[in-house]
Amino acid sequence: MFAFGQSCVSAELVSCHADHHSSVPIPVYSDSRVPGWVGEGTVVIIVSYTGEETEVRTIIDEMSSRGCRLFCITSDESLARFCEGCCCDVFMLPSGMDPEEATYCEIPILCNIVQSAGFSDASDRLHGLLDELERFEESISGSQVVSDIRAHLEGSMPAVYGTSDVRAACLRWKVNLDSRGVVAFHGELPEFDHNELVGWFDPNLHAPELRIIVLNGPTTSGLLDFIVGSMVDILENEGRPVMYIDLGEKADPLYKNLRGMILADVAVGSRGRWV
Repeated sequence: MFAFGQSCVSAELVSCHADHHSSVPIPVYSDSRVPGWVGEGTVVIIVSYTGEETEVRTIIDEMSSRGCRLFCITSDESLARFCEGCCCDVFMLPSGMDPEEATYCEIPILCNIVQSAGFSDASDRLHGLLDELERFEESISGSQVVSDIRAHLEGSMPAVYGTSDVRAACLRWKVNLDSRGVVAFHGELPEFDHNELVGWFDPNLHAPELRIIVLNGPTTSGLLDFIVGSMVDILENEGRPVMYIDLGEKADPLYKNLRGMILADVAVGSRGRWV
């Protein structure tokens, strides 16, 4: 998949799902560099809600020349016409949506493409979660956990971390914060860079307002849980405020990421809404 702007969130969500439920990895790229292994018969999905990125047309043209099976998700009519000339199937989204809202329109289309291609049961899994996600959104509106998150973030410089299987949710938090003029960071665990960790717990007069959020949910690795717990202990011992956010009881990446995304929208604020 090639994804750009806030469309990276929906693409990363499906990539997280594939890591756990597909025999075929589905990596996400966000520039014009095309891997050498991509060739005839490769399924390529391009996601760009606005269609404004110059790289998009370059990628579609290159993928078409290699004989790839192409899909594009966009709201841009000009890009859609270009795609049709490259034998690319186009899924048109309504124009005029906020990019945060568009993410929730991209997700079911991506899941349908992945399932139709025989890579996983992403669409079935997504539909099985809809009612539960709607109840979750209703339950957290005005809840204490949302109040606690807002208090933790007030006047802060947030850094949002989570295990690799919730990287889409971490990105959503950063996107929401960025769009509201807040300087924010995000990253994956356990690939938390040693130098970054040292920078967070060493005395640092340049970022005393740093507040860390860890998106926490069940994993299938006791070692991974130990690594995350140790990192949090180190940061807390050095005086860095850390807030755990519970993503629920299921280890399924679709479930955890979507709960994390909805919580970001409710707690941080978003014009997008899960429907």
